[in-house]
Amino acid sequence: MRQGELLLIDEISLADDAVLERLNSVLEPSRTLLLAEKGGKVVESITAQENFRVLGRKLHVIFIV
Repeated sequence: MRQGELLLIDEISLADDAVLERLNSVLEPSRTLLLAEKGGKVVESITAQENFRVLGRKLHVIFIV
């Protein structure tokens, strides 16, 4: 995300709903991901670069967002 590279999610249909829910904010206009799970008092925020893309693959179907 930080370098604007491609994120490939293979077999996206097998991902837990909680994982897909966490990725929703990356696909919204703000393109931001909050990393609260790292612990500590400070929550890290990552904003995707302009060229960042998500590629999801489900069997023989490819989705590009």
